[in-house]
Amino acid sequence: MLAQCVDRIEKWFTLITIRSQELDFDHARVILVGPTVLIPLKTAHGNVKAIRWHPGDVSQAMNMIRLLREGKIGAVNVLPFAHDPANLYETRLNVLDELKGCEQEELVQAVLGQCTECNVREWLNIKP
Repeated sequence: MLAQCVDRIEKWFTLITIRSQELDFDHARVILVGPTVLIPLKTAHGNVKAIRWHPGDVSQAMNMIRLLREGKIGAVNVLPFAHDPANLYETRLNVLDELKGCEQEELVQAVLGQCTECNVREWLNIKP
């Protein structure tokens, strides 16, 4: 059932691509708890107003911001959800019951929520 649910989620909800030129680096924040990086977009991309990720440490955060700013990382793909399905599954074992077998796209969206500060899933267009 889990594999079917994953397949349906991937079919219904595609990752959202944000180009590095869309990011507002002047308002980027590195939050030490976690740590968490939060970079707003210059202009909203649909519902997406910012991207975020959790680097291993502050120096890694600063390095990734630098690579994005310099265009060495040309874009990122973000999840369209407020909650990462994999993390939600690990923390709330009854989430499959809530999703009711992922039969309805609207129910999946309701359970996972819509992000405005979206988690980076992939780094794209990487240049040496």
